[in-house]
Amino acid sequence: MKHKLAITAGLCCFFIVHANAQLVNTQWKGSINIPDAHAVLWNFDKDTLKIFFPDKSEETEVMTYKDDVAGKKIFFTKVSGTSPCLPGEKIIYSYAIVNDQLSLKAIQDTCSGRSGAVRGVIFSRVK
Repeated sequence: MKHKLAITAGLCCFFIVHANAQLVNTQWKGSINIPDAHAVLWNFDKDTLKIFFPDKSEETEVMTYKDDVAGKKIFFTKVSGTSPCLPGEKIIYSYAIVNDQLSLKAIQDTCSGRSGAVRGVIFSRVK
């Protein structure tokens, strides 16, 4: 019985770490609509997302995030940034990663500028 419990716990840890690795320490590029198309880079580290335009050195947006691997959701909290979206906002997006492409869909986002900018955008993993 202890053996089965240890194997189950080990497999759960492996899948959580492996799935979470899909976002941690990754960079994604895409083109968002604000209102015209602009190239953008999303840098995920352990718990922070930094969004910036390649032609600018400072971050455009900084958010903390938590990845709900099982539910394929990301919970963001805006920390700072130049967009009109308010700091402290709680944001929820569902996501999918297929063939090194990331797609997002707003579940809860009170900032229509942000949700509209990423709607339908496919981000490609930067290797």
